[in-house]
Amino acid sequence: MIGPQNTAVRTELGPLLNGVVNYEYWAPVPKMMFPGVAELLNAYQERAGEAAHLEAGC
Repeated sequence: MIGPQNTAVRTELGPLLNGVVNYEYWAPVPKMMFPGVAELLNAYQERAGEAAHLEAGC
């Protein structure tokens, strides 16, 4: 990540970034929706939603 938002985002996330090898902003614009991308995003979003419920204790 580059630009003025880099410091703000990293400061806000702080220790949550420990162990994260890479993270970037990415927008699912039509030009970037290669075969398999939608399936990957759907699977990730499902897993992320489950993890959020576990973390929140729901």
